[in-house]
Amino acid sequence: MRITEQENEDGFTGLYMQDLDDLWYLQNIITPGDHVRMTTLRRVEKKDDMTRSKETARKPVTLTITVESIQFQEFSSNLKILGKIVSGDDNIIGEHHSFQIGLEDTIYLGKDFWSDQQRKMLNEATEGLYKVKYHIICLDDEEAIISVLRNYGIQVVARIRSGKSGKDYSSTSNENNYFQEIYETLVSKSVTGKFLLILGQGFTRESLAEYLKARQKALNVKIVTFPTNRSDEAAIYEFLASKDSESIFSSMRLVEEQKLMETFLKNLKSNELAVYGKEMIEKAIEIGAIETLLLSEDAFKTEDGRRILEELKSSGASVHVFSSHSDPGNVVKSFGGYCGILRYRLPEHDFHQA
Repeated sequence: MRITEQENEDGFTGLYMQDLDDLWYLQNIITPGDHVRMTTLRRVEKKDDMTRSKETARKPVTLTITVESIQFQEFSSNLKILGKIVSGDDNIIGEHHSFQIGLEDTIYLGKDFWSDQQRKMLNEATEGLYKVKYHIICLDDEEAIISVLRNYGIQVVARIRSGKSGKDYSSTSNENNYFQEIYETLVSKSVTGKFLLILGQGFTRESLAEYLKARQKALNVKIVTFPTNRSDEAAIYEFLASKDSESIFSSMRLVEEQKLMETFLKNLKSNELAVYGKEMIEKAIEIGAIETLLLSEDAFKTEDGRRILEELKSSGASVHVFSSHSDPGNVVKSFGGYCGILRYRLPEHDFHQA
């Protein structure tokens, strides 16, 4: 994400979307009630039109809406923002309109209030704190899954079947066809000049690594391979939990989520330096016991979530908002959206969680 215009006289900040991670950040920065301005295409009908012609051309118009809902549409690389038009064409003031924000779009965001966490997310997105992208292939001899490890989670970009089927399977010819299709898919997805990690079991993983390394000059990509027990997307989280991942993924936001979740679960099980649920989190905040708050994306957007963050500001605790598109984020959600790593045990040692 790039800031194209700092907060102007009208209170609007210009933001340019550079990749899919930016759209995820933006959905957590924008709050219902904010104003979003954007040039968009809209079919504007005259009030005396009795029927709407399908041939009517859409024309570019600059509108400002008051945001009512935000939806991240990963499958189409869009962020949908719905709201009521408050400025633009006088004929449509008060009507509802939705912006479809995609890559290379610029929007202007007006907020009456920026929370500390929203500022933090804006800095993460614009300062490139987690900008390194990794492509990963998880495979066995039947299927290869090509994914992008993004800050908010894992995005599957292709699934390739080997065509293996019992006695009709010719290992040499089918494997070459299988690997060739994987290679061509990598080229079509522009996986060049980047880091490529190959995960899975046994000889297929090693054979693919050799096949791609022979074409490494054309791909212009650094190839590394590691064995995992799983060969589907879960292999990525298996690898993230290993020590081998530290030197490779040290700059990934998702890795930070994984480590925080491991610490929380370990503390919850072994030394009771963890609590979960809104009620228990509030008790821990009252006595300054929270060291790190793990907050789900959904909880972050609620009034209770914003109130808890305000209560936590003076305690020196750190906060991490977990993506709902990641496994660690789903774990936080399963604990009610609020998890806390503690500095010390609660005095009454009351761990009957809500």
